[in-house]
Amino acid sequence: FNGLLHACAKAGDVDDATAWCSRMETSELRPTVVSFTSLVDAAARAGRTSEAVAWLDRISSAGIQPNLISFNSVINAFAKARSMERAEAIFSAILDAGLKPDRVTFNSLLNSGAGLGRPSHAIALLQRMRRADIRPNVISFTSALEACASAVRGATGSKTLTGASIGPNLAE
Repeated sequence: FNGLLHACAKAGDVDDATAWCSRMETSELRPTVVSFTSLVDAAARAGRTSEAVAWLDRISSAGIQPNLISFNSVINAFAKARSMERAEAIFSAILDAGLKPDRVTFNSLLNSGAGLGRPSHAIALLQRMRRADIRPNVISFTSALEACASAVRGATGSKTLTGASIGPNLAE
């Protein structure tokens, strides 16, 4: 069932993923964190943020600890919807769950504010990444620069990259 749920998630097909989850439960198999995360991801990819949050909540209500991938899917959905405040709320939930955010988490947060013209927020996230020993990559800096460009503050954009060391392999 998890393979089918994953395929539905990749296609953003929430309805089929939900139907497969129901079949899974009907056959007396318990969904795992992987199963539920596929449902979270399907809703997130489809831009159905409320459903993504509902599936994230269902993981906990099933007595299962959501994993970082579960949370990152929801943050990414809010990033695509340019809902920075809601993405930040999920980030707080990650910390409350005792999980350690990763580069994907921070890049999704940076992306959530990229088009909103809040360069100071983007720069603060880059600094927070470094304090967490997570090296920003080309995606991180591109999102930060997009926030600077949106605010038409080229001087801030220049400061963002000053002293940046992301190494020769930008695909890290």
